[in-house]
Amino acid sequence: MTAFKFIRLSSMILLATLASGIGCATPRKQQRTIVASQFDEPKKTPKPLTASIAFNRSAEVEVSATPVSYNERPIVAPVEANTTVVSEYFVRKWSEWQCVESAITNHRRNDVAHHRIHVSMAQLRQAESTFWPQLTGNFSVTRIRQGIDTKVPASAFGVPSPNLISIPLTGEQVETATLDATLPLYVGGARKAGISIADAGLRIAKQEARLTNNDVVRVARRAYFGTILTRQMLELGLETETRLRVTQEMTQGLLDSGSEMVNRTDFLRGEVVIASVEAMIAEANAKAQLARTALANAVGADARQEIDSVEAVLPYQPINIDLEEMTAEAYAFRPDWNQMQDAVRISASQVDLAKSGLYPKLLASGALIQASDDLGGAGVITPNGDNWRIGLYAQVPLFTGFKTMNEIRQAKAQYCARQSERMLLHDGIGVQVKKAYIDLIQARDQIAATDRAWQRAVENRQLLIRGYQIGMSESKDVIEAQMTETAMKRENLMALYAWNVSLIELDYATGHCIEQLLP
Repeated sequence: MTAFKFIRLSSMILLATLASGIGCATPRKQQRTIVASQFDEPKKTPKPLTASIAFNRSAEVEVSATPVSYNERPIVAPVEANTTVVSEYFVRKWSEWQCVESAITNHRRNDVAHHRIHVSMAQLRQAESTFWPQLTGNFSVTRIRQGIDTKVPASAFGVPSPNLISIPLTGEQVETATLDATLPLYVGGARKAGISIADAGLRIAKQEARLTNNDVVRVARRAYFGTILTRQMLELGLETETRLRVTQEMTQGLLDSGSEMVNRTDFLRGEVVIASVEAMIAEANAKAQLARTALANAVGADARQEIDSVEAVLPYQPINIDLEEMTAEAYAFRPDWNQMQDAVRISASQVDLAKSGLYPKLLASGALIQASDDLGGAGVITPNGDNWRIGLYAQVPLFTGFKTMNEIRQAKAQYCARQSERMLLHDGIGVQVKKAYIDLIQARDQIAATDRAWQRAVENRQLLIRGYQIGMSESKDVIEAQMTETAMKRENLMALYAWNVSLIELDYATGHCIEQLLP
């Protein structure tokens, strides 16, 4: 392999190692005990486990051989992160729980969801108001035009005569006050259907608030682990640069001593690779800063602030999961599934509301009337000035041009459509839970495989460096071994990140994102 080809290959490996984004893993079928240790550090003694690993989990833990149940994941105390990331902004360090609590409390999406609950509550109160009598007060003042005559019974003036007396009204003023009362007695079931629709709408709004909460927590937790990943990627680049510089100093020393093992091209090859690593470190540092900004935004903080994770390494703890149990829990706790159930109930109530147009309506009505005029209430408006009325009204639909029948057909068609949508959502939830489960198994197997590969790469790099020191290895082999070690460590970090993200997605898919995480 020529020097140019080797430099090109080393650069491509480095680009794939440090510049690629966050990805997922491929599935295998083996659960192993993994030590997610820091790069090129001695293994540490495992810490004791407690009740849950939802928060404050450490990656520097040797996994127990006996997995625990899904709903009782152990907690591991966080490890303080190394202060290797340099930023111009003030960076606050939060635990996973602090990020979740802040997201629930401060994110504006939750405010929108709560306002929608108030809207639905008001709509329910409007529907319930139809069971109360409706009272209306009216008051009017009328000025009659000059020169208008009116006919008033003679008895209004104490004259015992059946005749009418013509009275000229000059600027007469009439004042009338009326209190009307209306009470629907029977409306064909429309009131009950309206209340049922409004009540289901309120439940949908509450489930929407839960769904929004779950999604806000999911985004915040993903961003939290994203900060850990980007910081470890940056640390990996810095460690790679340090090792390459040590190798370059060895090459320089051999070159200065006149050794025939190395030549000028070996030295230049090392300089090119180091420069490439420096460029990748600059990009990794920018991504780490963006990850902290994204976490601040996800938890509802000011976008000018940065929030970093308190944990130094990505945590890992294997768990046992029963797919059938997870799917059953999803149907019991998923907010969108409960929303769909209420949507079907609304469609059924809309059918009843449309059918109410076939039945008669019965209404009770009454009024109190008080009238006065310039003639002392002598009967311009009412015979005695005061009056009242009460009545019972019935409205019977006879023919509406087939409008009611088509409204019923429309409501029934919408009900059938909702039933089909419910079945689609039922199947979709099962697929979503299964995907999260498969991704979890995939990440678990990748962690085991990449950890083995990384340990072998570390051993290979150490042997080649010893051989290089005694003249039995070439510089290009040492550089290639270092790049391979970095690539394997990067794959291990990606698998650890995929594991934690898969746990988050499984919580979200089963509707437990809030119930299991809050204390």
